[in-house]
Amino acid sequence: MAVLKVQKREGTGKYVAFDLRKEGMIPAVLYGKGFENINLAVDEKELQELVRSGERLLELDIDGKMQSAVFKAAQHENIGDKLIHADFRMVDADTELHVEVEIALTGIAAGIDAGGVVEQDLHAVQIACKPSDLPEIITVNVSKLNIGDVIYVKDLPVISGVAYQTHENVAVVSCHGVAAAEEEEEGEEEK
Repeated sequence: MAVLKVQKREGTGKYVAFDLRKEGMIPAVLYGKGFENINLAVDEKELQELVRSGERLLELDIDGKMQSAVFKAAQHENIGDKLIHADFRMVDADTELHVEVEIALTGIAAGIDAGGVVEQDLHAVQIACKPSDLPEIITVNVSKLNIGDVIYVKDLPVISGVAYQTHENVAVVSCHGVAAAEEEEEGEEEK
């Protein structure tokens, strides 16, 4: 589990946030059911590293006091990748989390040899689990995918302690023939 050093911050508003960003810090908030929100400041480089790692469950070191949390979201500027805010949610070991987890594809679909094209329709899935069961990523092997085949949420790998919350009949990845893929693109261009 990653540890992220943060500081409590005084004040809110755009001027406070502007001053923080000039110092290389990003404003953030830690919230939880039954708790008062805690305004934080996070080192921009450390937050960038956390976002890149994809790690969700972490320990926040708040001025020397540890708090388990889930990284919920990061806000970016309208243009570019510059981080401007982050949200964290307090957790304890017995609380069930409802979070979105990224889906990664592995393997080469069998349908590609027949001229097919693989299309990932769903890039993340909603799950419910305890913090100790939270997967960093859900991996889907597409090696057996032939033209016309679809992998749905109900086909995702079974992970101990994890319940999928996204509807089971939502398509995750599919393999189309090239002609079908071209017709689909033409249809979108006509809209």
